[in-house]
Amino acid sequence: MSSDEPDDSAADEGPTPPSVDGPDPEQIGPGVPTAPGTETDPESMGPEIPEPPEPGAADADVESIRLFWKLVLVFNVAVFGLAVGPMFGYFLGDWDRGLQIFAVGALALVYGLVRYYGFRRDRPEDAR
Repeated sequence: MSSDEPDDSAADEGPTPPSVDGPDPEQIGPGVPTAPGTETDPESMGPEIPEPPEPGAADADVESIRLFWKLVLVFNVAVFGLAVGPMFGYFLGDWDRGLQIFAVGALALVYGLVRYYGFRRDRPEDAR
């Protein structure tokens, strides 16, 4: 063998280049470690979670439900009027219409608060 010829035996001894798909998972190392106690069922641990009772038709007071939705609408009008009224005056320069919208919002707020606190005052003590 002359010194001009390449030595093929040295090329076979080196590490293999990584594949295009990435490293083989078996070559990386051991599998995913598990913590002690993870073999148990999580549902069997701890106290049993109670289920809430199903509400019946007799549980709901129809008058309270009607007042609730009425006050939702009234307070939505109040928020709209109190927010949009000043915007009409400032951005459009229409202070007359802005003050009217603001006044409607303020009256709706006062009406809603009076009805809400009147309802709370008139309820029986055990229903609070």
